[in-house]
Order: sequence, then C-alpha cells, then structure tokens
Amino acid sequence: MAEWKKVVVSGSSAVLAGLTVDATISGDIGGNAATVTTNAALTGDVTSDGSSNATTIANDAVTTAKILDANVTNAKLLHDGLMIGSTDISLGATGSSLAGLTDVTATGRVAAANIGSSDGTSTLTGSFAGDGSALTGLPDATDAKFLVYTTGSGTDSRQSVGSGNASGNGSVVSGGKTNTALGNCSTVAGGKGNCIGTNACHSTVGGGTNNKVIDGNSNTIGGGCGNFVWNGEMNTVSGGYNNTICNNVYYSNLAGGYNNKVTGNYATIAGGINNCVSATNAGVLSGDTNINAGQKSVIAGGCTNSITSAGSNGGILGGVNNTVNSSKSFIVGSGISTTVANHTHVSNLTTAGSITGSNICGTGRVQGATMGDVDGSSTITGSFVGDGSSLTGLPAAAIETYTGGTSGRIITAVDGTSVEGEANLTFDGSTLAVTGNATISQDLTIARNLIVQGTASFESTENLLIKDRFIGLASGSAGASDGGIVVEQSNVGGGKGAVFAFDGLSTGRWGVDLDFNPTASAYTPAAFMSNVVIGGGASPAASAPATAYVKAGNIYAATDESLWIYSA
Repeated sequence: MAEWKKVVVSGSSAVLAGLTVDATISGDIGGNAATVTTNAALTGDVTSDGSSNATTIANDAVTTAKILDANVTNAKLLHDGLMIGSTDISLGATGSSLAGLTDVTATGRVAAANIGSSDGTSTLTGSFAGDGSALTGLPDATDAKFLVYTTGSGTDSRQSVGSGNASGNGSVVSGGKTNTALGNCSTVAGGKGNCIGTNACHSTVGGGTNNKVIDGNSNTIGGGCGNFVWNGEMNTVSGGYNNTICNNVYYSNLAGGYNNKVTGNYATIAGGINNCVSATNAGVLSGDTNINAGQKSVIAGGCTNSITSAGSNGGILGGVNNTVNSSKSFIVGSGISTTVANHTHVSNLTTAGSITGSNICGTGRVQGATMGDVDGSSTITGSFVGDGSSLTGLPAAAIETYTGGTSGRIITAVDGTSVEGEANLTFDGSTLAVTGNATISQDLTIARNLIVQGTASFESTENLLIKDRFIGLASGSAGASDGGIVVEQSNVGGGKGAVFAFDGLSTGRWGVDLDFNPTASAYTPAAFMSNVVIGGGASPAASAPATAYVKAGNIYAATDESLWIYSA
C-alpha cells in the first residue's frame, strides 16, 4: 500500500526491522538477535547475541571461508593424513613414494621419469604427448606389430595392409580397400575400388570410389566416384561423379561436376552437369548440358548452350538456349538462337569509345556523348531520358497551344509547346490573388499588417521573444484538459519530440515524455515531476499535505528537517 515513508540520509539514525545488502558491511552492527543477509562477504545467517557480544555463523551459512595462509596446522585437523594404496601420506609432507597400486587411471596427463614395470609387462593406453625423443626401451621398428606397408607383386612396389594390390613395377597402393595399381610407377592413395590399368604408367588416383585410369600415361584422378580416363596422356579429372576424358586426348582438364565429358585436346570443363567439349583448345566453365565443338571457343555457363564446329573463336557468357554457329561471334544474354559472323549480342553494353554499324538495336537504354551521323541522316526512335539541357542541333522551340486566355490570369507552361492561363493565379496590376495553398521557400517581407484568419503555425523559428509574463494554453477548454510544450527531436510522426506537459484528464500531475507526437489529442506522462511540500508538522501524519500532492514520488519536508517520500 502506498504511504509516506521516512528517508534515511547520511549521519542520521535509523531503526530498521531488517537489512539486506549486496556488498560487504563495514563498521559495527548492534542490536539483539540481529539478522544480516548479504550476497557478497557472507551467505546465510549471521547471528549476534547482544548479551555476550558473541557472533555465531549458522551451519552452511558461509560457502567459502577465508583463512590466513599457513595458519592451519595438522593438530587442528581431525584427519591429518591421506592414504593412497598402502602409503599413508601426511598432509603437509614435501613428497612421498606410492606403493601397493595395481592400476593407475587418469583423465589428465601422467608424467614420470620411468613408467611401466621392469619386466615389460605393463600396458599403457591413451594418447601420447611429446615428440618421444627421450623414450627408451621401445621394440625395433621392423617388428611386425609396427609394419604398415607390405611388398606388392610388382618390382619395388608397396601396398598398405588390406588396401589392395600394387602389381605394377614401382607402384604404390597407400591405403583404402580393394584398390589396384597395375601400371608401372603408378599410385593409388586411398579410397575403395579404384584402379590404374596396366598401360597407365606414371598415373595417380588420389582417392574416392571406383575411379579408373585405363590407358594412357601420366594421367590423374583426384577423387570423386566413377570418374574415367582412357587412352590419353597428361589429363586430369579433379573429382566429381561419372566424368570422362577419352579418345586419345592430351593435356585436358575436367575439374568436377557430374556426367561431364572431354574428347578434345587442351580442353577444359570446370564443373556443372552433362557438359561436353570435343574441340581442341575449347572449354566449358560450368552450367548444364552445354556443348562446345568450336575450336578456341568458350562457354562460361548457362543451360543447353552450344558452339558448333563452325563456331571457332566464339563465346557464350550465359543465358538459355544460345547458339553460336559462325566464326568469331559472341553472345552475352539469353534467348538468342543464332548469330551471323563477327557480331555481338548483349543484354547490357558500356563502352568508352564509338559503336558503329548499320543498325544498333536495344531493348534497354542507349546513351552516349554524341549520337547520330554528322550529316544528320541518323534516326533515333524510342523514349528519351533526361532534361535535354545539353542537347544541340535541335530546332528552335515554339509555343503551339494557348488556352484559358482570360484577362489577369498568369500564364504557366503545360509542356514544351503549350501554355495556359491559370484561373487560380491572377494579378490585376495591384492585387495578386492565389486560390489554394502557397509555398514560399525564401524570405517574405511584409511592409504592413499580417492578418491570419485561420491557424498560425511557426515551424522554423530560432528564438521567440514574448513580453507577456504568463502564457495561457488550452484557453478554449471548458474543463480539465491536457497541455504543454514540445521540443521537436525528429521530423517523423508529426515532429516527435520531448514534452513537458500537465496531465489534467487522468493523473492531475506535471510530467514528461521523450517520444511525444504533438498532433496527439491526449497526453499520458512517461515520468512525473516530483513536488516538494513544505510541511507544517514533524511528519505527514502530524500535518497532512493537500490531497493533490499525495502522489508517488512527492516529497514532504517536515518541521524537524526530516524528509518523507510517498511511495508504495
């Protein structure tokens, strides 16, 4: 329940029923059977007996007791030793040896000069920390327990245990399962079911599953699944799935993707799906079902694009269903089915130089510093963007249409060739009449009186000097109402700002709000002004203040200089 409560200030005496603090209490605490609860130095009950000046700490009241260093002796302990195995270690001893232990288990690190029994029957499990340079007593590295590789069926070949078969001379199968290296000096690094054929010397399969190098020297498959290199040399399939390089191909590269195929020398497919390159020095960078059969041509991406055998030196950057079937042609965009020789089709083109040709067509914007032939025979069709202020060579402007020709009307432009007399803007030589709203962006000087028949609003006044001592707000109200002063802080929401106002409709108090819309018809304070009542007695009970001031946060200054605050 809200009531007047006495304020305790520094230097004054306070009688409290209880005290709860969040930090260490310094000084004396008096009283009989006083209870102090603190969340810092102590937790629990600290009881003071006033008759004997003794302090008792209840059981479990203190979670951590602080004792000066080196002030607890063994004599103060109920148990002064620690039994480990069959060894009794006295607390405070500088060191002891352990005996009677059959197993030692640790989740951390075990460090010692010697670990293990002298007969070598000890077993150590877990991870090992360090470089092992100081370890002694280890078995010889040729012991069968430490061998990782065995000799393959080929001369000077090696294969890891259980990895597969290294039958080619100088071949290696270093890991994985059911891998086969039949070619001389070939390597299968890992994976499963990978194979290098008898005639695929100096080739490598890095890993993956069911990858095969059947015929051709110095070929590489990096990994993936089901990739295939046949009858070529120095080709590379980096990975992916079911990709193929075949048909006596040399120096080609297939980076990855799915179902891609290279049958041309020096060709490249970077990725994508179902792409095919059959021409020399051609490439498909990515995309879906692109076909490149043109010499020295490139398809950068897109879907079902094609450069045919006649499309040498052509290019397609992207789009859908594009086709280049003539030499030295280039496409950027989509939906273009064919081109003619030495032409370019683009969706957007920007150049710092000149673009010449019999026809230039575009569905977007064509812009330039100079457009058209010098003899003026060029034709430009379409819409025009801009104000035309920099255009030259145009015919002189002319007024072709004039409407509303009544005396006194002021003429305004309708468009480039038409004007009209404004019915709402007239001047008879002495009076300027404006029917409608008027906006003046510069200073307005009035030599005589300014008569405002409606509402005058001042939106941009730096300083306002008023000689009247009192300002009446809400003067048209017939009863209680809200009103105040707003200092605008933003142009959002009708000019929101900080308000100092009186809430006459609900609380009857002065208050503030830092986010108030001045166009609102009502006001609810976000915070209230505290009023100080100079009381006529030693307490509000002795001399009650007016009811209007019995509100939360108000202060009562008593005659004995004590302070009271009204709160719940």
